Amino acid sequence: MLLRLFHRQALKKLQNHMRYLGSEMAPVSLFSSKACDDQKKSIVEALILSGDDWSVRGIIISGG
Repeated sequence: MLLRLFHRQALKKLQNHMRYLGSEMAPVSLFSSKACDDQKKSIVEALILSGDDWSVRGIIISGG
């Protein structure tokens, strides 16, 4: 019960910050030493799947 309450409160707190934790900030995480290569690969895959045109932001995503 306590863990469920904690999860709800944590989720609510994160939702309050979504206005600046959106996709615009996702590429910044690629420069973090705290993110492992697998996490960075997942981030890039999510960026590709988002369908956004990242080239207008100076980000070129190429396969390989």
